[in-house]
Amino acid sequence: MLAGHLGKSLGEVLELPALEVAEWAAYHRGVSPIGAYRSDIQAGIVASTVANVNRREGTKAFKATDFMIKPPESKRQKLAKNRTALEQAIAVAKPKG
Repeated sequence: MLAGHLGKSLGEVLELPALEVAEWAAYHRGVSPIGAYRSDIQAGIVASTVANVNRREGTKAFKATDFMIKPPESKRQKLAKNRTALEQAIAVAKPKG
C-alpha cells in the first residue's frame, strides 16, 4: 500500500529508514488514510450526497459509511465475542450457593 502511494517498489520501501516508515504509518492512522480505504470514503461521500439530495423529506439522512463495504470481523474480535459468550454461559450454568 505504501509503495503504491509513494510510487516506489517494495524493495525501495524496505530500504526507507524506520523513522520515515513510522511517520507514514502515523500519517495513515491519524491524518489521512492511504489506499483503498480512502477511496471507499471518497466514494461514500459522493454516494451519500447524491442520496441525500434525492431522499424524501423527513427521512433519515444517509452517511458516507452507509455506502461503504464493512470490513470483515477480525479474528481478535471473533475470539472476544466467543469468550464473552462462553463466560456468560458459564455464569448462567454455575450452581448458586
